[in-house]
Amino acid sequence: MSTSRNISLIPMFNGEYYHIWAVKMRFYLKSQGLWNDVLTETDPPPLRANSTIAQIRTHEEDKLKKDKAITCLHSALADQIFTKIMNLETPKQMKDDESVKDYSGRLMDVVNQVRLLGEAFTDQKVVEKIMVSVPQKFEAKISAIEELCDLQNLTIAEITSKLHAQK
Repeated sequence: MSTSRNISLIPMFNGEYYHIWAVKMRFYLKSQGLWNDVLTETDPPPLRANSTIAQIRTHEEDKLKKDKAITCLHSALADQIFTKIMNLETPKQMKDDESVKDYSGRLMDVVNQVRLLGEAFTDQKVVEKIMVSVPQKFEAKISAIEELCDLQNLTIAEITSKLHAQK
């Protein structure tokens, strides 16, 4: 009796036709149950006291999902592409020597690509992302913005302008 397994191969990105690869990769990650972990910024909540073995196992599996998604993404890159990004800690963080304008432009490029893929990515989510991803030197400014501004109505242009004024 022969059995056949349906093995899905990770779509490879070699530097060309990003828009096609991105759609294939999104569906690949969805098929592996990892797409939501790519989109979310948060880690699973901590375990409660007296957790069962099953709850502990589930919690450990949930913690590993982001690493599995990153591994899939790395595996999907041709070596010449991977070597260009392998030293980056995360594309989601502002570099210490990067200007607010450059960072917001880089972030908006990513946001626009996500939107082109059909994912909802609100301006409010972008504002939140900017606020949590700027370097330590902006901490006082971020605190002031959180206290003085209505974060639900703060626009991308306003947060960028307020942080740019930090210089």
